[in-house]
Amino acid sequence: MQIERLQSKRANANRLSKEAHVPMSDLNRGIMKFKGADSPKAVTISTVLLLGSIAALIIWALQAAYAIN
Repeated sequence: MQIERLQSKRANANRLSKEAHVPMSDLNRGIMKFKGADSPKAVTISTVLLLGSIAALIIWALQAAYAIN
């Protein structure tokens, strides 16, 4: 009975250790340590937010420096 329990625990430990070593993509490393961090939807949303913010800052800087409007 105890031998079966030990074998079962060993099998569960092996299964868990194999799941823990799932290879991650490069985008899943660093700050973005969650599943789906490198999904096309997440990358698109973050790209649009980043480029939109940069464009807004450039427009604001041009309006502040020159009397465009």
